[in-house]
Amino acid sequence: ELVIEGSANSGLSILSGTSSNGRIMFGDSGDNDIGYIEYDHSANQLALGANAASHIKIDSAGHVTMPNTSCFQAHLASDQSVSGSTSATVTMNTESFDINGDFNTSNYTFTAPVTGKYLLTTGVSNYQAAGGSTDYVQLKLNTSNASYADIHWENDGKIGAHQVAVVADMDASDTATVSIHSHDDSSYTVRGTRENTFFSGMLIA
Repeated sequence: ELVIEGSANSGLSILSGTSSNGRIMFGDSGDNDIGYIEYDHSANQLALGANAASHIKIDSAGHVTMPNTSCFQAHLASDQSVSGSTSATVTMNTESFDINGDFNTSNYTFTAPVTGKYLLTTGVSNYQAAGGSTDYVQLKLNTSNASYADIHWENDGKIGAHQVAVVADMDASDTATVSIHSHDDSSYTVRGTRENTFFSGMLIA
């Protein structure tokens, strides 16, 4: 054990070359550097590592990044037809990115990897009612703990854009999906492409 003690300021200095790294390593019987604090002098960047990988980085300008934090964006690749007076999951079947691999494009579901607070956002736009009799369309962002909705009333048979954004309290393995519901219409269309219909989220706390 090492003890550094003094009646005033005390410290420990690790002095490295200007193009080298200074490190404090934490190891066990299976890995000598399973955790670490590392300063890269060539980039003036500080990294904090766990499970033998860097998870928090502070660059020379003070920007803090967490390269492995759960973060995704998916979208509807093409128009989706939905029957009237029904609820349907929006088929967000194409990913723009998915850090940590927590979004499933086969069932259009985000699964929280850890307990925490998640910023979830969705936009679904350019509904086009086939029969023109729809009173309203409701967009819902559904999590295991709660649902968050936006209602848009009909305007001449065409219904415009919805947006929902929320900081959701999610436990590990809780899920989130996006669904829509129309009131009294034969059918309608949800416009595809990333600009029109998307679902994104990230762990923030």
